[in-house]
Amino acid sequence: MPRGQPSVDGVRFAAAGRSSDRVLVAWHSVERDSSSLASRCLSLAMRVLSSEATMLRYPRLTVTDREAGTVHYDSDATAIIVVVTAHDYPQRVAFKCIADIKQRFLASFGEALHKSAEGGLSKAARPLLSETCAQYSDAARVDKTTHLLREVTEVKGIVQDSLSDMLATRENLEVLEDKTVQLRSEAANFQRKAVDLRRTMWWRN
Repeated sequence: MPRGQPSVDGVRFAAAGRSSDRVLVAWHSVERDSSSLASRCLSLAMRVLSSEATMLRYPRLTVTDREAGTVHYDSDATAIIVVVTAHDYPQRVAFKCIADIKQRFLASFGEALHKSAEGGLSKAARPLLSETCAQYSDAARVDKTTHLLREVTEVKGIVQDSLSDMLATRENLEVLEDKTVQLRSEAANFQRKAVDLRRTMWWRN
């Protein structure tokens, strides 16, 4: 995947909302807004925010949806930021993405946040949300731990391939050794028969 391109394997959806009434004022999906995944992510984010008791009890939470992915949100007295990621996306990186969105969104739309209607800032905030989703599409690019884990996995893969090659080579050598022993035996047999034939021919003459 080219650098800077969004991916559904990373951050799939990002949204910003107002804490006072738990209304999402801006959202962006890496897929077209008309796609089933985009609709599912938006619906899921709105459903999570609609539960006042959950929001009060858990101002910061991660929940999983089998179809859309994993929903992460963080809230304070002013704003709620939600991202939906692939199931295997690292939680710590998701919250790092949320913190980044929050800082940038409040810097750009802090005043408008309090007055906007639902979805009213989606168009204006799309470049910011789209850019952040693309930036965090590959967790290893923005998180050293994930990058190191990926490198370890790659090295393990290389070592396993090398061991497989080595074992295959050993098996081939064993087969070659067996064939060599067989050829020696056949050569000795042939030599014995040749000697016997010479003797037989000598007696006939």
